[in-house]
This record gives sequence, C-alpha cells and structure tokens, in this order.
Amino acid sequence: MLSKKREETAAQFIDRFLQFTTLGVFVLSFSYGVGAASYFMPVEMVATMDTVKIGLAVLGSAIVLPFFIKFVRYRKTCGKSFLVQSGFIIDVYRKACETAFAATFVFLIFLELVSGEIYPDLPAIVYVRAVLTVLLLSLSISFFFMSRSDDEEYDDFGGESA
Repeated sequence: MLSKKREETAAQFIDRFLQFTTLGVFVLSFSYGVGAASYFMPVEMVATMDTVKIGLAVLGSAIVLPFFIKFVRYRKTCGKSFLVQSGFIIDVYRKACETAFAATFVFLIFLELVSGEIYPDLPAIVYVRAVLTVLLLSLSISFFFMSRSDDEEYDDFGGESA
C-alpha cells in the first residue's frame, strides 16, 4: 500500500487535489448558505444554525487540509514546474471556474434587481454570503458534472476523420 502512494505522479496528485478541493468547496458552500439563510430564521434557531455553519466549515477544511499540506510539500520538492501540469481534470477545473464565474455574474445581476425592490434593508453580509454560496456551489457542481462526462468530452480527439 505504501508503495502505491509513493508511485503517484504529480499529475495524479493534482487530479486528486482538485477533486478533494472541489469536494471541500462544495461543503463550504453550504456553510455560507446556512449563514445567509440564518438571517431569515427565527431567533431561536440562529444559534443552532451558527453551530451548523461552523461544523460545515470545519468539515470542508478537514477534507482539503491534508491535500493542501501535501501540495505545499510537493511544490517545495518539485519547484514551480510541478504546477505546470495539464490533464483532463485540470481542464475540467478550468472550465468549471469559467462556468462558476458566469453563474455568479448572472446571480449578481439578479441580486441587483432583487436587493433594491424586495429586500432593501438586508445587511450586506447576507448578500456577500449568498454570492459566495452561488460561486462555490456552481464551481463544485459544474466540476462534478463535467468530470463525469469524460467519454463525451474527448470523442473528437479519437483520430476519426470526418
């Protein structure tokens, strides 16, 4: 078992790092969502929601932290060339970032309309948490969906001529 861990290439590690980071981001998005939603909940539930929010943040961090530590070690031993990798998961992550940016931008436009008309008295932190929720959730969900469709993604590169 130990030999398998040592045989992991940099590209394989980066793939796993991105997968677990995205999983941690998914959990963290719910932490921000709970923080935003707690403003609309009864006062009696706010303390419980704060505990849930902190628990989700700790869980998200616990998912990412071991890989982040290993990432820092890899970077020290392999140098900056370690970060210049390419592969399916890295491409999917970049596309997921683009999708998350687009989704967040659309949400911000929607939020501008809603904030002035429907909820003009909400504190800014609620909007910030809502935006962070959409950003992180759209990143993680689009990453998971795009990484599942790997067969369709690379059919064009199979060498078939038209």
